[in-house]
Amino acid sequence: MTIQISFALTLALLVGTPVSFAQSPPSTAQNPAPIRPTATVASSPSVAPVAPRTPSSTVAPTASEWPFPLNVVRKIYGRNGVLPAALVALLLGLALLFWEVLKNLAGKVADLVSQLVGLGTPPEGKVPKSEAKLLGKVSFVYEGTPTYPILKFSIVNETDRRVTLTNLKVFKVACIKDEHGSVRHLMGPRVKLDYELSAVSEGEGKELLGARVSNLNTEESEAFEITLEAENSVALIDFDVECVAAGSPTTIICSPSEVVLVHAPVALGFERGPVASGDEGHIVTIKREQALGWVLEEASSALWETASYSECRDYTVALLRGAAALGISNPAEAFEKLRAKYEKGPMFGWVLASYADLIERRELPAPIVSYLREWVRDPQQLMRSLPSDDEVPATIVNRALATIARKPAEGRETEQDARSLEYALEFLDSTLCVPTTIDDPDDENKNAAVSDLGFSKLMGHVSLNVSRLQQLREVVKHAGKGAAEFLVAYILVQPDMFHEADELLRQQVRLKQSDTIWDQAESVKFWFDWWQQNGKPKYEQLQWRKRSPRLVLALKVFLTTDVAELGRYLSDVDDVVRFAAARNPRLLPDQMKELARDPRPMIRLTVVENPLTPLDILRQLAADNNSIVRRWIPNNPNADDALISQLENDPVAGVQEFARKARVKNP
Repeated sequence: MTIQISFALTLALLVGTPVSFAQSPPSTAQNPAPIRPTATVASSPSVAPVAPRTPSSTVAPTASEWPFPLNVVRKIYGRNGVLPAALVALLLGLALLFWEVLKNLAGKVADLVSQLVGLGTPPEGKVPKSEAKLLGKVSFVYEGTPTYPILKFSIVNETDRRVTLTNLKVFKVACIKDEHGSVRHLMGPRVKLDYELSAVSEGEGKELLGARVSNLNTEESEAFEITLEAENSVALIDFDVECVAAGSPTTIICSPSEVVLVHAPVALGFERGPVASGDEGHIVTIKREQALGWVLEEASSALWETASYSECRDYTVALLRGAAALGISNPAEAFEKLRAKYEKGPMFGWVLASYADLIERRELPAPIVSYLREWVRDPQQLMRSLPSDDEVPATIVNRALATIARKPAEGRETEQDARSLEYALEFLDSTLCVPTTIDDPDDENKNAAVSDLGFSKLMGHVSLNVSRLQQLREVVKHAGKGAAEFLVAYILVQPDMFHEADELLRQQVRLKQSDTIWDQAESVKFWFDWWQQNGKPKYEQLQWRKRSPRLVLALKVFLTTDVAELGRYLSDVDDVVRFAAARNPRLLPDQMKELARDPRPMIRLTVVENPLTPLDILRQLAADNNSIVRRWIPNNPNADDALISQLENDPVAGVQEFARKARVKNP
């Protein structure tokens, strides 16, 4: 730059024209929707005032405004002519260039010394202490009273250095279905936002600046407005801005101190149309610490004061779904508070999903990532966490953890795919379990209606199976028909997943979907027989055994013809292995008797359903403390009349009913 200035001066002197000096160029204009700057925030009476940007211009200095070195050149030019002045300008330029080189060299030496003593630029994702102060000084200023659906805000540089805004992201942190009508709750569109937020998953960021940047000097601001048009929902919105301070090698990420809640308008009637007076949509901003306090205390406030839905509290669910964003300034501290409050309840999965979403925005503390890994591989935890709308917490956590697994291989697509496949196999192996759908039956429920307890169990099982299906699809995506052997093994060991795995298998081995078998036992038999007849190398390409040790052992126990070997696994610590043993058709009566005392009700039920189970073991199971185990005893062909009569007098109505039906069927 110094050489360019000296040559520009020389050229100007040679041609005898004045030289103009431009101030720093303005930040790039941001005109296109969905986000655009206004002239200044203060230009709108409803926007909190911020310092306007200094306009950029080109100014021709007067003689008194010439900098000292250039004034020397000017005087020499006036006294001695063009050539001496040009020579002096060139020498001055070289001297300034030499000075810049010395400064850069000194800076590099200082950086090297700083790194050697532990004060250098930190690893990626961490902010040095000297830069951390900037996090609270590049601030967001929201409009005082936003008018739906427009949110106006400014980003203000309150630091003592020039700052370049390199990226601005908006996040749909959470979106909760919220319909105050009677029909559109079922049929209305979920979300429609100006920047196509309906196509963005919860937790996913949308970049708004694109290739543009914005340069802010001290006390300068950039004003924006964004359209947040929603329907049939309450949405929690957040922003991140990436910026670089002058002279710093580190990019820092700043977030506003407030989050944004958007409540959709409430329409009149059953059809879409104009809203009633006072029922327009609302946009409010709320301090993060206040919102987090509400989540921890299960408290709320009337946010929509002027609307007919003023008492609506559905936004509290959105705050819980976005809990991690509320504690973004100190993720570890907020996590421990949320864990203490919600860990034992069904909503904790959504808290963890919010932290999984946060992985896209921040580097989470290692203990939180470790907790997510342990939680998502515990099937009992997954069944405790209920699905909501079209989301399952475990699928969100899995997606984030798979991203972390792929990160070390960034830029190497084949290796990234291998890591994704390994993650899927490990997840599927860790979540193998004995079905718990019959545990703790609701014996007091005497009618045909599904009880709250039964519904929760059913939804928990759905949550687990949806999470498994996500990873089964990942396996098929990477291995295709080469995963057939693995899928058959998975059906044989985890038969309650027969329907999901059956569909994937038929697609890969080209069997008709119309021939799908809807009975679990028949499906297991079909695929066992199919593999015996069609097992080929092309179906065995997936190397799954190394990442699936539990599946390998359970499959071995299920298929073994050695009854002595089978007996060694009847008391295995892994109930999946014992479940496989209970379904082996070569079980001896003494082995059945041992499994009839197993602590898992589903394993005892498997003994009841075995047509080879002798009468004395059925009598033993007639006193089982699980009514579901007892109610299926009359259907066993070895149950005699006396045993059925005993069950007709069982204290649980469901057992009595099954016994009576069995007597009518086999009088």
